[in-house]
Amino acid sequence: MDENMEKEAAGKETIREHPGRASREDMPPHHICGAMQRESQIKEAEETAAAAGTPRPNPGLGPAAAKLGRVRDSLNSMFIERDGAIGMIMLAIISKKHSILIGEPGLAKTAVLKSLVGHIEGLRLFDFQMTPGTGIEELMSDNGGGKGGKTGIDNCDIALIDEFFKGPGTTLNSLLAIMNERIIYAPEPRPIPLISLFATSNERPDKSSNAVLLPLYDRFLFRMEILPVKGEENFKKLLELKDEPVPITAFLGKNDINLLISGSEDIRISGDIFDSLYRIRQELRNKQVMVSDRRWREILRVIKASALLKGRDCAVADDIAAIEPSLWTYYSDIRAVKNILGKEMSSLHAIREHASRDVSCAPQAARQTIRGHVSRGEGLPSHSGANLIEL
Repeated sequence: MDENMEKEAAGKETIREHPGRASREDMPPHHICGAMQRESQIKEAEETAAAAGTPRPNPGLGPAAAKLGRVRDSLNSMFIERDGAIGMIMLAIISKKHSILIGEPGLAKTAVLKSLVGHIEGLRLFDFQMTPGTGIEELMSDNGGGKGGKTGIDNCDIALIDEFFKGPGTTLNSLLAIMNERIIYAPEPRPIPLISLFATSNERPDKSSNAVLLPLYDRFLFRMEILPVKGEENFKKLLELKDEPVPITAFLGKNDINLLISGSEDIRISGDIFDSLYRIRQELRNKQVMVSDRRWREILRVIKASALLKGRDCAVADDIAAIEPSLWTYYSDIRAVKNILGKEMSSLHAIREHASRDVSCAPQAARQTIRGHVSRGEGLPSHSGANLIEL
């Protein structure tokens, strides 16, 4: 075998030992730099795919999330058919958004919220009944927002205002600025510690409502109609409930709440979720259900909070269900919202089921795909890793 044939055989052996790349000893310097860069890209992409492959619990938030789960279980044992409202209130607090509960008197709208706050040590509640003659000064504390003395909207963590829309226009306009900016002007601007404002109302704002109510109503990211207990068995359980207060056995600290609020910001959202939200947006528009750009941005916080409350570090398809109370404005919108979300959820679950049958391990598949693209110098595919994870 002459010298040229020996070199050719050695080259082929090198390729067999290292599929897809030549030996660095045989590469020119500029090729070596390119190979090293591709290897770095592969390693980074593999780490991204592995991180995105499976939702994982966040160990730092585990204790706080477990406490919140026990609080939720305790509240569900105290109230009949109010699990949806309890979950929505928790989402509103963790996402630091405002919420309104709409329904006739006597449906435990305020009782649910007060009980939740009662499970959280150190959380300051401002509870107020609005009337047509309420002035904004009646909602303020008597000491400029300090911790001592009377509690007002300017020094509370959670505000609960019953019969919200019965307030006069001037007072509601003042509340609009407070809800938007969490700032009090007295007379100089001063930030307030308000986490969430919860309103209750027997009235249903509609397209004929006056111009004062609609902008204010839009600031409630969460809206839920509270209905009477429906099922026969649940109705009988309601009648058997005892009147004496139920002892609180599950507690959560204010520091836990702050930790969960902060932790929700780090929840990852894949490209698949963005694709799904765009499809939902288009379907809603086709049904003349308009959701503002600002509201869509705020909805991302709801999805993150949902994932966190379920113990995950990234959002999945199931978290999309949490945005239903944030998509409708008028009661005529509710059916369309439910149908469109249901259709999208069914589609995503079908894709997930199909993927689980065809791919034994999504992270490995993602890594193989990425390695093939990068090693050939093609760059990373769009949404690498994110579109290959379990939905």
